[in-house]
Amino acid sequence: MNNHENIEELKKELEFAREKLMEQFYVDYLSSLPNLYKLRSDLEQDEDFTLIVLNIDNFKILNDFYGFIVGDFILESVATKLKTFFKEIPVYRVASDEFAIVLDKKLSFYELKVYLQELSTQISHLEFVYAHTEIFVDATLSSSASSNNENIFSKVNMALKYAKEEGLKFWIYEDSMQTGDEYENNIKFAIKIRKALNSGGLIPYF
Repeated sequence: MNNHENIEELKKELEFAREKLMEQFYVDYLSSLPNLYKLRSDLEQDEDFTLIVLNIDNFKILNDFYGFIVGDFILESVATKLKTFFKEIPVYRVASDEFAIVLDKKLSFYELKVYLQELSTQISHLEFVYAHTEIFVDATLSSSASSNNENIFSKVNMALKYAKEEGLKFWIYEDSMQTGDEYENNIKFAIKIRKALNSGGLIPYF
């Protein structure tokens, strides 16, 4: 093998190694679904989409009660269920107990409401069996019907937080919601407290 062939072979090996690294960077090891980094990358390439987030209810309680092995089984089972259910629609695992679904068009508020109502019914009270033990899993959904997809992750997370607090099966962020102002005020207040702690400007009273 001459030098030219050696160089070509090395290029192929480097390209293969690069592809493997990118695959590991963009894929969640447990569920084999694309991860949050892949989701962000994909959304940067698209402007016309609807992002839906699915959060497993009380996952920490399930994980603590059954143990992390069963917890991982639940996550893998939910991932498999979502892949089977959505087929060609992209599904991502974006956090420990959180998944994202991306529709390839932007739905209006009423279209999104109907879609989430149907989806919530279809994925409600999922049943999985581990070592002859039946485990029932529910989830909360959130999305955004904002006029634009700027800060989409914050909007969808605010809707999810509201749904969880109110015990709702799903919630849709709208531009008219005051949640954003409350969220922003909480962040500003937290920053003030952190600065006060660091500078010794916090005085306790008893």
